Amino acid sequence: MDGRDAVLALSWASVREIVRRFEQLNPYDRRVVPGSILNIVEEINFDSDGRQRQAYSLGISAKRYSIFTYDGATIRLIKASEHGLGL
Repeated sequence: MDGRDAVLALSWASVREIVRRFEQLNPYDRRVVPGSILNIVEEINFDSDGRQRQAYSLGISAKRYSIFTYDGATIRLIKASEHGLGL
């Protein structure tokens, strides 16, 4: 151990259960917008082999953010968004 405080992390199963529990908060017509107001996005949360991966995010506002992976040496950008007025 390096003396840093431990970080409590949720398992992937716990995260899926939280997403499922948010289904009851969906304010939309379930025939049009089924499921949870939270989602696990396949192309962001899973690698090309279909394995779930740790993703990180840096956000400035709702429309300015980046999502990336980090393996200790390399940062790989998965998705970046910028508000239309800033382009």
